[in-house]
Amino acid sequence: MKKIFIVIAALFLFSGVCAAGPLTDYAQGKSAIDITFNPQQDLEANGGKADGKSSNFDGSVTIGIGNKFAVQYRQMDTETDIDKLNAQEFNVLYKVNKHVSAFTGFAKTYYSVRGDNIEYKGPNNNHWQVGLIGHTPLFDKTTAYGIIAAGNDIRSWEVGVAYAFAKNVEFNVLYRDFKANNLAYPGENVDARVKGLGYGLTFKF
Repeated sequence: MKKIFIVIAALFLFSGVCAAGPLTDYAQGKSAIDITFNPQQDLEANGGKADGKSSNFDGSVTIGIGNKFAVQYRQMDTETDIDKLNAQEFNVLYKVNKHVSAFTGFAKTYYSVRGDNIEYKGPNNNHWQVGLIGHTPLFDKTTAYGIIAAGNDIRSWEVGVAYAFAKNVEFNVLYRDFKANNLAYPGENVDARVKGLGYGLTFKF
């Protein structure tokens, strides 16, 4: 864990602004759409662990609104044969300078368990979070990036590499660790954690 935070910190020190499939231009109307598949991300809940389905995916939309600001929606849906963790984020991004972007936002999560072909879904849990985003060039058309965020009963970090293989289209490979604690669920509170590899595409407009 400490090594990962060191890597992310290094990205911030030697970087410019980005997110997964970076949108670095927050001019009004600029946008990016990320689609990520997570066939190797597992779900842990209250000490138990299950393999995530190969169909798990997440996505995000980031839209520049001008004056160094952008808005973002991110969604993650991690499902196993027995349970599921869903998370949605609504963030406001601010381009501090060409090297650093900060964000704050609202996250909504829920945890559910499947049994007898019925899904037992817990209520929505609300979280507030703050975070930082950074990236640095590696090779021609290749960028390394990092994201770190924390808030009430929630924390996450992500590192990845993006390769621009066509104009305004990037291929991303990433590792994510997302944790939400004290999720309300009938009869108990649940601590849930998703971690593992993912890959996907970013389209910029």
